[in-house]
Amino acid sequence: MKWVSVVLLLLFGFTVANASEINDEVSLDDSWELEEEASVVENRVSWGYYYNIDLYYASTGILFNLSDNAIPDIGRAGEGNVYLDLFKRSGLPQYVLFEFSLYPMPIAGVYARENHELFYQRSEVKSFNVLESVTAGFDEPYAISMFLNNMVAYGVNGDLENSDRGFMGYLFTVGNYHIQRNRLIDDNWMEIEWKIKGDIKREQEALSWSFRVGGKFHEHPEIVDNYYVVLKRDRVAANKPILSWLFNSGIEFTYSVDQTTLESIGFQMFLEKNFPIKFGSTVVSLGFGVLHENLNKYRGALRDFQAQEDQTFVIIRPAIQF
Repeated sequence: MKWVSVVLLLLFGFTVANASEINDEVSLDDSWELEEEASVVENRVSWGYYYNIDLYYASTGILFNLSDNAIPDIGRAGEGNVYLDLFKRSGLPQYVLFEFSLYPMPIAGVYARENHELFYQRSEVKSFNVLESVTAGFDEPYAISMFLNNMVAYGVNGDLENSDRGFMGYLFTVGNYHIQRNRLIDDNWMEIEWKIKGDIKREQEALSWSFRVGGKFHEHPEIVDNYYVVLKRDRVAANKPILSWLFNSGIEFTYSVDQTTLESIGFQMFLEKNFPIKFGSTVVSLGFGVLHENLNKYRGALRDFQAQEDQTFVIIRPAIQF
């Protein structure tokens, strides 16, 4: 487990180092993606909706203020104080976000395997399947979620439109399909997690990071229920060198264990290079990673289909964010 600790320390150390380098003099641009319409009065957000378009993760959602209270403004507080404040408020969520998310590339992988088996087989080169490589990393084709959370603004006293954001709350997600190596399997599943997230957005820069811990429960008897932890950090800076890994990159780490035995069932390490386009808000990215699935992630026939040994996949993920 030592290597897991090293990864976690490096990830958050890199995040904090990058947060300190974002220029405070440029203005915030739409800190939490209520891009289309919102009702904002005296630091209150009564409701709002958003959408996100991406080759791997497309989503739309609507946010409601459960109390109609103003967003707490804690001024230029340090990150530790921001999340301590959020933790104190987490017992009574102020906002609820409903979201529908769709994963286009994994769906395309399922379609290709089910309807064009010859093409799927031809995409394999010496035990390396290109189609699996560009569609791996998602266990479902879509999901519906509810995020009960609290939000605080910090960074610029009294100015909602020019402040950074911190979020903390409880995320409930459900779906009715599971994806195993581009095969669609009927499975009613539910995910419950605790999530904390930070967003810093400026006119030409954006930094976000999150920490999630939770459990996933499957109705299908041959898919193992698991506990997991996820750490993610992403930075885009249009005003920095486009080839810079320090200013234009993302990293994500996921680790899962069997709920019954607490034995590892797999991990995913993903590194992404961002290439911001300086006009508009389009970001082109290319990611590489490793997905390791232990044999005991499945039981019975699903385990036999997986293989008679642990599986490691190389992930290649080109993407365009609008």
